[in-house]
Amino acid sequence: MPPWKVSMAETFVSIIIPAYNSECWIRATLESVLAQTWPHTEVIVINDGSTDSTAEILKTYEARGIKVKSEPNQGPCSARNAGIRMARGDYFQFLDHDDLLDPAKIEEQVLLARKSPPGTLLLSRSVTFMNGTDPRKGHLQLDWPVEDSDSPLEWLIQLYGPEGPDTMVHPSGWLVPRALIEKAGGWNETLEYNPVDDAEFFARMVSVCTAIRKSEPAVSYVRRYKKNEHVSLSNAAQPQYVWTRLYAYNAITKILLEKTGYDSRAKKAMANRFKQTANVCYAISREAAAYALKRVEDLGGTDYEPWIHSWRWRFLRRTFGWKIARVLSYHYHRLF
Repeated sequence: MPPWKVSMAETFVSIIIPAYNSECWIRATLESVLAQTWPHTEVIVINDGSTDSTAEILKTYEARGIKVKSEPNQGPCSARNAGIRMARGDYFQFLDHDDLLDPAKIEEQVLLARKSPPGTLLLSRSVTFMNGTDPRKGHLQLDWPVEDSDSPLEWLIQLYGPEGPDTMVHPSGWLVPRALIEKAGGWNETLEYNPVDDAEFFARMVSVCTAIRKSEPAVSYVRRYKKNEHVSLSNAAQPQYVWTRLYAYNAITKILLEKTGYDSRAKKAMANRFKQTANVCYAISREAAAYALKRVEDLGGTDYEPWIHSWRWRFLRRTFGWKIARVLSYHYHRLF
């Protein structure tokens, strides 16, 4: 029997939740983690300088064993690192303050870890649901590039899309061994308020893991919002968010190229991501878009044309070119 196929009955999992002004969602999130069927867990919530009633709500959960630490607002990366410093777990479950876990999510991943080599990253299925609706009736994400892999770097190249479009794994889907964080480091606090801070973190985890395994029964639930219902980092149209996205992609590019020996497919995948960012950010920051296009050139170029589902955008791009189309589309969405 391989040495890793031993009992993990006492495997301890730390669930780390950064919370900022989360009075609308934090109760549901905490109830979902308290309902976990795996008994060997701890729940750590870092109150990241909330100004609403989040702190008062968290106090009511401390009696149920949840550990709470309040800090000045420094962003989710700092909060997660504070949670890591407090944590005792063999594995880490990172969870946003408005997302949910299926009751068996952690147990199913721990059971899968029994069959996996040491240093394996565990992932789950993700279901996206609209705020105010039943999570169990949400949309199952099926766009995984590779589900299981014994070649993590190849898996990462596929994730970033050498043929064009990329895919993602939501941070709530992962179960991360402590050993990987000790080897590759925690969350990058220079990328605070970055819509892809999780991408940079998990790229480092993948770069040092031995394998990736997906648990089919395990599920995390990712909350989505209608337009103007909630402002998140993923939809914040501000120059600082654009630049931090570019910084994150630079860090991921460095990881991929150094680890793969400057593989041509890795270069193409990241060229595609920089080109996509240039298309998205042109109306927000011409300087950032120019920088992104320079990175595309540095990586050998690409003929990839980012696909946008909006028929208006496609019509405008054909008629006026992508730069004018982005400006018109940006202002249209701000007005409507």
